[in-house]
Amino acid sequence: MLSENVKKISMVEKVGYASGDFACNLIYATVSTYLLFFYTDVFGLSAAAAGTMFLVVRIIDALADPFIGTIVDRTNSRFGRFRPYLLFGAFPFVILAILCFTTPDFSDMGKLIYAYITYVGLSLTYTMINVPYGALTSAMTRNNQEVVSITSVRMLFANLGGLVVAFFVPLLAAYLSDNSGSESLGWQLTMGIMGVIGGCLLIFCFKSTKERVTLQKSEEKIKFSDIFEQFRVNRPLVVLS
Repeated sequence: MLSENVKKISMVEKVGYASGDFACNLIYATVSTYLLFFYTDVFGLSAAAAGTMFLVVRIIDALADPFIGTIVDRTNSRFGRFRPYLLFGAFPFVILAILCFTTPDFSDMGKLIYAYITYVGLSLTYTMINVPYGALTSAMTRNNQEVVSITSVRMLFANLGGLVVAFFVPLLAAYLSDNSGSESLGWQLTMGIMGVIGGCLLIFCFKSTKERVTLQKSEEKIKFSDIFEQFRVNRPLVVLS
């Protein structure tokens, strides 16, 4: 009998895990692909203000990632280390995505502040979900063949999510805009549909996966300067970067 660390993972669990990436793509790929258009052509921000905001949010993301990773590493709950973030992050992720595509009746400065708050909040929430989601495979199994299989199914679902966003979202937004008589409402309803589906899939991912492998915390302290040392000795990392 195979141990928990090497047992085969059922296709149901693999699909359940992969649905998490499908969900993230439905929501965040929609935001990444169409939010700039929405901000400039529907919301009413200038291209310069929207472009600057996207740069600022990316910088905040880069600074926040290590801190979020540290929080995840220290998590120890009855649901495991990584899965709780799928469950408790799904609802705020959906709400913030919808708020990003909502057009409040504010002044120009009020709209810009609103856009910063909602977009930064969405990006941080996405990171809180995506970092532990990516690490979840290491807790599901230590069987390398199963890890490859899980990752293959995940990439298939991720690409399917990207295709849905690329081809279906513009058609849905146009249809809802025409029927509602408002382009802003059409985009809000579109994001609402994508968000609800994505949120349900994140919860499905949480319920259908299991953390079997207990990851031991490293006793070695990692210093910030170690990053630059790796760039000196790790040529594949340099090429990848």
